[in-house]
Amino acid sequence: MKDCARVKRLLSRFIDEEADSSDVAFVNSHIETCLDCRHELKRLLSAKDFISKAQKKSLPPGYIFELLRDKLRDRQSAGAGFSISNIGYIARRLMPVPAAAFLFSAVLLLLSSFYFRSDDYLLYENILKGVPATTESVLELILDAGD
Repeated sequence: MKDCARVKRLLSRFIDEEADSSDVAFVNSHIETCLDCRHELKRLLSAKDFISKAQKKSLPPGYIFELLRDKLRDRQSAGAGFSISNIGYIARRLMPVPAAAFLFSAVLLLLSSFYFRSDDYLLYENILKGVPATTESVLELILDAGD
């Protein structure tokens, strides 16, 4: 397994005939015994052969410029899509969302201050701390818990 990893690292240099003689000998001896590495070598050789046989074509002069000009013309004729200039419009449309969230949280804070009295917290804290409670304070706690 360790030899396979080393061979796979060396295969590219081996195919391009850039490997040292000791690496070439190592790859050749490993490929004789390892079927996976032999298949990997065959795949790389066929890819190199395919690329070398492919016809090399050059683009006509000004092709990229004309392609870009056509794309820009198509985009302009398609109408207004998303652009940097539309960000202000989007921000104005979404402004009510954070404003509503702020208003909602302020109302909740205000309502919670009416619902929870500060002496309730003191009663609960005293009981949890083990402070002796009066009958009146315990009754208040029991009666409020039932609501």
